[in-house]
Amino acid sequence: MDGAPALDIGLLARAGLFVLALLIFWITLEPLKDLSDGALLEPTEAADRFNQVVFLTLFGLSLWALRAGGWRRAAPLLHPAYGAVLGWFLLDCAFAINPGLSLRRLILSAMVMAIVGVLLLLPRSQRQFEAWIGGVAITVVVLCFLAVALVPHLAVHQADAAAEVNLTGSWRGIYDHKSRTGPMMVVFLILGAYLTGRWRLVLGPCLFVLAGTFLAFTGAKQPQALVPFVFAWAWLAGRIRSVPLLLAVCLVPLVLYLTFTVGSAAIPAVAAFNERVMSDPTFTNRTGIWGFALASFLERPLTGYGFMGFWNTEYVRYAVDAARNPWAATASHSHDSYLDLALTTGLPGLALAVWALVVLPILDFARARRDPASRDLALLFFRIWLFAVFLGSMETLFFQRDEAFWVAFLIAVFGLRYLTAYRVRE
Repeated sequence: MDGAPALDIGLLARAGLFVLALLIFWITLEPLKDLSDGALLEPTEAADRFNQVVFLTLFGLSLWALRAGGWRRAAPLLHPAYGAVLGWFLLDCAFAINPGLSLRRLILSAMVMAIVGVLLLLPRSQRQFEAWIGGVAITVVVLCFLAVALVPHLAVHQADAAAEVNLTGSWRGIYDHKSRTGPMMVVFLILGAYLTGRWRLVLGPCLFVLAGTFLAFTGAKQPQALVPFVFAWAWLAGRIRSVPLLLAVCLVPLVLYLTFTVGSAAIPAVAAFNERVMSDPTFTNRTGIWGFALASFLERPLTGYGFMGFWNTEYVRYAVDAARNPWAATASHSHDSYLDLALTTGLPGLALAVWALVVLPILDFARARRDPASRDLALLFFRIWLFAVFLGSMETLFFQRDEAFWVAFLIAVFGLRYLTAYRVRE
């Protein structure tokens, strides 16, 4: 029709891929799990073919989109840190207790990382990014509320669950556990604060309030406690111009936090101090899991047990140590990202991952914030990163294949990386 604006097929394709992929990641392929099903506790080494097909399709579409936009646009992600991490993880698969399992999981993780790396290149402006990611976020939060209202037996922890009946009454929304829901609500809350600051005065405040409200009903204590710290510490970090001082301000509290959490399982003096000053020095029985994981790590400190190749495997379920510690047979992870990396990929894997996921983003933030056009996005990504690295002291979050929060963390890490190379367009 004369005078009608031309339909931008490229824009629709980019927006469609961004929204579709992020909805799949953040809603997950298995929402609203029935936790009363005891089959969830069975070994999970069998490959999920449906997941493989979905992510192979997304990977192919992402490569097509990257080719259409120019391969070189992804060049900032060709950093030695990322290559070294994935290279070691691949090499380490040869020493895994189940090489095939570790290799399959590593391939899926690498594909997810590639998909997220491409997704951030699809918006051609800051306004497009805000509209697309904000739309996905509010959709997920609304779905969580609808799940609680319409199918509470699938969206609220129940007394008839096959495990962890002590969580009865805690909201989990579309996710399978409050420990997954809580962190995602914090991400959405941070995103809502960012959008409000960008004058998205309907979407931003709605997302902030709804995510904050849902977070309150999850009973996720650590995510709730970290929210004020993240906003305050990010504000402080944003005002530090010295890069060495910025590194110290970010890393020293993290080391101390790790010392007084997972360190309490290995250092008697720390455990004794925690008993004197804390009402729950076991961190909801995490110290037992940490102790078992540390003992297992010391048996294979260099190579670990293989990428994502320890928990939820027959090796753990039927090992002698698991017989002495029955709860270990049903544990899904170490409840500590750093310990889990050491346990599965050895000390080299842990060191390389810390370089790529902890140190490098701080340096990227220091560079990105120099450009006034990048500061708002840099602060958004830095807040999510800061929340993740501290929450990682209590939960296993890093390299978790297609986990919703891992994808959010990747967006923050890769977002900071891109901001060091490209100027933001309004």
